[in-house]
Amino acid sequence: MMYFKRILCLVFFVMMALPLSAQTDSYKYHQVFMYIFARFIEWPEQVSEGDFVIGVLGESPVEESLREMARTKRLDGRRIVVKRIESLGEGRECHIAYVSSGQSHRLFLLKEKVKGLPVLLVTEKPGYATKGSAINLIRKNGRLRFELNKEVLRQSSLRPMPNLLKFAILV
Repeated sequence: MMYFKRILCLVFFVMMALPLSAQTDSYKYHQVFMYIFARFIEWPEQVSEGDFVIGVLGESPVEESLREMARTKRLDGRRIVVKRIESLGEGRECHIAYVSSGQSHRLFLLKEKVKGLPVLLVTEKPGYATKGSAINLIRKNGRLRFELNKEVLRQSSLRPMPNLLKFAILV
């Protein structure tokens, strides 16, 4: 298990070092980030069984990329299921709720629906980690990076592991 985590960290580090111009499809890298977030967040015991659900709010190429990942990966033996969030209440059924840039304005409403639940809110719009997202994917110096808001994670009863914090831009 420890060997797997080291390999995953190494892959993550190499991926962060590649400029986006060298990346043929940045959404393929989003799937890697999402898998790493799922692995390196400590989830409460009450959500540690059954399928691991990633919801996508709004249309985004990331949805198909996540479905591709879900066909080949498992999370601690659990099946990964990707679903489109049609109504904000469906966010309550997710472990990770990904808010596409076109739906960023709905983050605040989704945050209210999942308040107090262990749902990781992930966005992709500059500044949104300070506006209620737990993790916000950004492009910085030509690379895909992520901002992490520890307070939002705490409010959702989620804890980032030290390996994740090493790579985060804390806000």
